[in-house]
Amino acid sequence: MNAMTEEDYRTTYWPNLEKAIDHLLIQNPMDHISISYEQIYSYVYKCVCQQHSELLYKDLMLKITTHLQQVSSDLQIVPQGNFIEYFNIALTQYTDALQCIVPVFIYMENATGTI
Repeated sequence: MNAMTEEDYRTTYWPNLEKAIDHLLIQNPMDHISISYEQIYSYVYKCVCQQHSELLYKDLMLKITTHLQQVSSDLQIVPQGNFIEYFNIALTQYTDALQCIVPVFIYMENATGTI
C-alpha cells in the first residue's frame, strides 16, 4: 500500500467521504441515493491503515456536529404547530444515516479506541 500523505487525505479521501456522509445525512427516506459502500469502506480502511485515523475521527465528528447544529437551527424556526412533525422527520433521517455511517467507520474503533 502506497503511503498516504495528509495532503492526499485532505484532497482525495476526505472529500469523497464527506460527500457520502452528506448524502446519507440529508437524504429523504423515500429517495434512493446511490452510494458505493465498498468505496467508502476502502477509503476509511486506507485512512486508518495509513495512520490518519485521528484526522478522520476529528473530521467525522466535526461533520456530524455541524450537521446537528444546522438541524437544531432549522427546528428553531419551525412553527410550533409543526414542530413534532419536523422533529420526527429530522430524527428519522439522522438515525437512518447513522445506521449506514457507523458500520462504515467501525475500523476507527480498533485503531483509535474512540468510536
